[in-house]
Amino acid sequence: MPMLSPACRTFMEKLELSPFDQTIARLFVHKLFCFPFPDASLQDAAVESLQQALSATILKWPFIAGTVSPDDDAPQKHAVKLEYDPPLIGGIGEHVFTVRNLSAPEFPWAYDQLAEAGMPLSAMNKDVLTSVPEWPAPGQPYPALAIQANFIEGGLIICFAFHHAVADGGSFITFIRAFADATRHAIRHDSAMVMPVEPRVCYTSHIGADVRELQSFPEYDSRSVPVHHAAYKEITTRILTFSAATMQKLEANIKAELKTMPDAPSFVSNIACLSGLIWIAVVRARRNRLPPFATTKIGIAINARSVMTPKLPEDYFGDAVVHTNATAKVYELLDADADAAHSLKPISVATMALAASRMRQAVSKVNSEYVSERLKTFSALSDPTEPCRAYTAAIDNSHTGLDFSSWREQGADIEFGIPGIGTKTVQFWRKTWSPNEGAYNILPRKGGSKGTADWEVSLGLSMEDMEKVCSDEELGAWTTRIVDYRN
Repeated sequence: MPMLSPACRTFMEKLELSPFDQTIARLFVHKLFCFPFPDASLQDAAVESLQQALSATILKWPFIAGTVSPDDDAPQKHAVKLEYDPPLIGGIGEHVFTVRNLSAPEFPWAYDQLAEAGMPLSAMNKDVLTSVPEWPAPGQPYPALAIQANFIEGGLIICFAFHHAVADGGSFITFIRAFADATRHAIRHDSAMVMPVEPRVCYTSHIGADVRELQSFPEYDSRSVPVHHAAYKEITTRILTFSAATMQKLEANIKAELKTMPDAPSFVSNIACLSGLIWIAVVRARRNRLPPFATTKIGIAINARSVMTPKLPEDYFGDAVVHTNATAKVYELLDADADAAHSLKPISVATMALAASRMRQAVSKVNSEYVSERLKTFSALSDPTEPCRAYTAAIDNSHTGLDFSSWREQGADIEFGIPGIGTKTVQFWRKTWSPNEGAYNILPRKGGSKGTADWEVSLGLSMEDMEKVCSDEELGAWTTRIVDYRN
C-alpha cells in the first residue's frame, strides 16, 4: 500500500494527541458503505458529490486531511503526531480521496450477486477496496483519513478508513453524519466556514506517586494467562443474522429469569443479552480444550464520553475509549446445560441470564473514577503502545476470550444524497475481510435498539470452532442466515 511521500511531512499545524489517542490500537478500520448504483452515467455526479462532502467536513475538522507519523520529539517511545495544513491551503489530496472502477478479475462480482449472497465479508478485499492497510507499518507516515469510492457493476462501495489515533467509533458517527448531510445539501466553501480545532483530552499533570501499574487493571493483566504453543489453524469470519422477533424473545426471557436470581442487576440491555448468547456458544465450541476452572472473558469497548468528569460532549472528535472485562469460570457457562455424560443440552435461559448479568456488571463498573485512573496511568507510560499489547495478551482471544465492540449506531439510518445511489440509506454495512480470532462486533442496524430490522453480528473464530458455533445445535438454531457459512 502506498505511504505518504516525505514531501508531505511539512505542515503548518499540529494537533496534540491525547493519552487515549496514543494508546489506542494503531490500525485503520475499513468501514464499507454499500449502495446499489444502477445508472453508471451518474458516476461523475456521484464523485463530485463525495468530493464536495469531504471538502465540507474538512472545513469542520481540518486535521482529518492530515498525516499521522512518528513523533521523534516526544518524551515517550513510539509516540505519534497528527499534523495538517489549514483546509484552504491543503485541499483534498489523493491520499485522502480516491476513486476506482473495479471489474474482473480484480473484483469479479456484480453488486446484485453480492447482495444475493448477503454481501459476504470474504468478497471485501482490503487490498482492492481501500488505499490504506489495516495495520500501518511502524515508523511510517499515513493519512489520518482515507476514503475510496469503488464503482462496481450495479453498485457503489465507499470505504471510510480513519487512523485509530485520530478517531474512534463515536468520532466516526459524528463525521459520517456531517458527511452525509453535506451530500444532501449544496454547501458553500469559503474561509468563513473554517471551524476552530477543539483540543483533545489533556495528559494528566502532577501524576504523583499514586499512579497504578498497567497490569493492576484486570483488562491489562495477563499474568494468569497460560502460555500457549503456537499452531497453525485457519481463521474465518462469518456474519450471523438474528431476527428482531428472536431478539425480542431472547431479551424478554432473560429479563424474566433475572427476576428470579439473587443479586442480579435490575436491567440488562439487548446488546448484553445477545452478547451473552454469543459468549456461551463460543465457550461451548472451545470446551474440549478449556479447563473447567479457567476464566473466560469478553472484553468490552466503552465510550467514555458520558462517564468522564467533566463529561465530554457527544460530538467530541478524538478517542475516548476504555475497556472492561466480563468474566466467568468455564464451568459456569457449561455445567447447567450438560447431562450426566457431559453432553451439552441446548443453551438454557438461566445460563444466558448469568452471562448477560456479567456483561451488565462489567459495564456498570465504568464510572468517572474508573476512567480517571486509567487516564492517569496512560499519561505516565514511557511507551504508549504498551496497553494495546497488554490488552491483547490478557484477553487471550484464541483460547478463553472474545473482544467485543458494538457498532450498532454507526450509520445504518443516516440518509445520503449521492446522485445515482438506489437507496437513501446504506443497504449493507460491512468491513473488509480480515479474519481475527475472537473478534466480535454487532454491525450497524437500522432503528438502533428498536424496530423490526434484523441484527447482524460479525464473529471471527478458527474454522473448527466456527463450524461448531454455527451448527443447528448451537447458534444455527437462533439465526435466520449465516453468511459465508451457508447461503
